[in-house]
Amino acid sequence: MFIGKISALTGASRKAIRLYEEMGLIAAPERRGTYRIYNQHHVVIINMIKRAQEVGFKLAEISSLIDMKIETSHFPVDFAIEQMEEKRKELATEIARIKAIDAKLKQLIVDLPSLGINDSE
Repeated sequence: MFIGKISALTGASRKAIRLYEEMGLIAAPERRGTYRIYNQHHVVIINMIKRAQEVGFKLAEISSLIDMKIETSHFPVDFAIEQMEEKRKELATEIARIKAIDAKLKQLIVDLPSLGINDSE
């Protein structure tokens, strides 16, 4: 399939697909003349990349997973799970930080009337 078809199937832009290829995230497709010919495996990998990005992974982080897959010829499930668990820890830290800010904002709302500030100042 041509790049337009894989773009439509995955929702990835043509520019993104070319970037994934350039970064080595997807295998170089076969060529017919100047046209790239993608296959179903490309669709699977691009969908995986997009899902990983949706949950906060950067392309550089995804790259290490793809590198391991290429080196071992197997998808490194244990490594992928470790990476997802690490991302969840990062999110938990960020959630705690945001909750602390929210608590301070709530307290400021309560305290504001008693600060002696009036609308005319």
